[in-house]
Amino acid sequence: MVVLGFIGMLMIVRPRSDALGWAVAFPLGRALFFAAFQIVTNRLSAVDDMATTNLFSGLGALLLLCVALAVTPVDVMPTLSHASSSQWLLIGVVGAIATLGQMCMVLAIRSALLSTLTPFSYAQIAFAALISWLLFRHAPDGRAAAGMGLIASGGAATVWLNARGASNR
Repeated sequence: MVVLGFIGMLMIVRPRSDALGWAVAFPLGRALFFAAFQIVTNRLSAVDDMATTNLFSGLGALLLLCVALAVTPVDVMPTLSHASSSQWLLIGVVGAIATLGQMCMVLAIRSALLSTLTPFSYAQIAFAALISWLLFRHAPDGRAAAGMGLIASGGAATVWLNARGASNR
C-alpha cells in the first residue's frame, strides 16, 4: 500500500518535469516529517500530558526550522524587521491556530489508534484541491486526480487491512 501511495505521489509530482526541479524535495520532506511527527507524538502522548507533548513537538519543530534557516541563503531578519503590526498579528493568529491544531492532534492520538486516525489525514488531499480551486481557480488535472485517488486508496486499504488483522487476533 505504501508503494501504491508512492506511485500516486509520483503521478502528482511528475518528477521528469523541468518546471519542478529541486523543489520536488519539499513535498517529500513534508511527508517524511509529518510521518515522524505522528510517530513521535504517539509515543510522547502515552507518557506525557498534552501540554508537555505539545511543548516538545513545538521545540522540535523550532529546532528543525532554525537548522533549515541556518543552512539556506534566505535572510529572514530584514523581512521580519519591516513587518507591520497587522502582519505580526497574522503571524500570531497562524501560530495560535497551529497550536490548537497540534493540541487537537495530541488529544486524537491519545484517544484512538493511528490506524483509525489516518483516513482523516487523507482528507487533506481533498481540502488542498478544493482550496486550490477556490483561491487560485486551478483544479487538478486527470493525472493528478488519479494520483490523489491512488494515495487515498492505499491509505484506506492499509486501514482496512490493519482493522482486519486486529479483528483476526
